[in-house]
This record gives sequence, structure tokens and C-alpha cells, in this order.
Amino acid sequence: MDVCAKSFHEANNMSETVADIVYRFEENGAVADKKRLGQPAVVRTAKNKAAVKSAFFSKDSTTSTRHATFMLDIPKTSIVFILSDF
Repeated sequence: MDVCAKSFHEANNMSETVADIVYRFEENGAVADKKRLGQPAVVRTAKNKAAVKSAFFSKDSTTSTRHATFMLDIPKTSIVFILSDF
């Protein structure tokens, strides 16, 4: 426990983690996460592709993915996925 406390700068961290794992096992019968309902959101829509294309491929564009995230209100990882299509 002392090694863990030094590593994570908190003595309580290890006991909370173990408690979470035990709770998850008792709840599900396994330590894996529960299955999520529904399909993941679709990000590669025509509207988002057009917005990313205009932000990154216009003249004199030096837009970063970080700036585009705030400008377009699209998550950074989604912007990276869309950029991989071009």
C-alpha cells in the first residue's frame, strides 16, 4: 500500500479502485464494462465533412484540430477521423 500511495500520491486510491472492481463484479458477474445501448453517434455526416473541409483546406488555412474543435463544435477525435477521409 505504501508503494501505491507513493506512486499515485494518494493512499486512498488503491482501496477505491479495488472497491469499484468488486462492486462491478458483484453487479455484472464480471469485471468488464456493461454493454452500451444503441449505436455510436455518426460523425462523418456531409455537414461535418463540409465544415471540416472548409476549415482546413481553404486558402491561408493554418487551423489546428484543437482550434477547429472550438470553432466547429465537433469533438477533436471526430475531426481527426473526418480528416483521414481526405
